Amino acid sequence: MADTTITILGTTGAGKTCYLVGMYYEMSAGMEGYTLTTDDDTDVKLQKLYDRLCDETLGMDRFPT
Repeated sequence: MADTTITILGTTGAGKTCYLVGMYYEMSAGMEGYTLTTDDDTDVKLQKLYDRLCDETLGMDRFPT
């Protein structure tokens, strides 16, 4: 399964990155027998992106470019 490729399509600003970050956050803890894992560096990057998404004090700046 390590060689699985997932493609997400959508226009600029549609929320592709936000969707993937949210999915990673939920699935890294496990859900119905499924989990997502990655290397430590990528995990830290995704956790930081998720924390930023949740920080409503940033307004629109909380969303990735």
